Amino acid sequence: SSWVISVELAIGPEEGISYLTDKGSTPTHLANFNQVQSIQYSALEEKDRKGMLQLNVAGAPEPLTVTTALLNTAENMADLIDGYCRLVSSVTRSFIVRVHKEGDRALPSIPKVSNHEKRMEKRMDGVRTRAVCVSGMDASQLGSFSLNVMYDPV
Repeated sequence: SSWVISVELAIGPEEGISYLTDKGSTPTHLANFNQVQSIQYSALEEKDRKGMLQLNVAGAPEPLTVTTALLNTAENMADLIDGYCRLVSSVTRSFIVRVHKEGDRALPSIPKVSNHEKRMEKRMDGVRTRAVCVSGMDASQLGSFSLNVMYDPV
């Protein structure tokens, strides 16, 4: 049997994957990162922008399914959980299984560097560059998400 409930999902090194029904409540544990076997995310429907995250958890009869208001949120959660899974299991391979739908196209191949670009690269040799990545969320927001959780208890 399954149930649907709107909760705060807590993802982190101490709580693993847990949820809170109220702000002050004790987290209810769903899974440890070392139990996660695979991660998938997708859009619920083509016209809908909602996302779905599925975690195959060792010992669970069905995947842990999380629905989010946006596909981007499901993707970010998948990346966060994948990072913890890699850290805990000391592997470099991703736990994310990317499902290609019919009609999906592969990315184009990387173009070859022209002779002019090679000369420019030599001129730039020794010049330092720095890239900065800025996210719309601060670090304190990365560990919890408000969403609907579908979970089939064992």
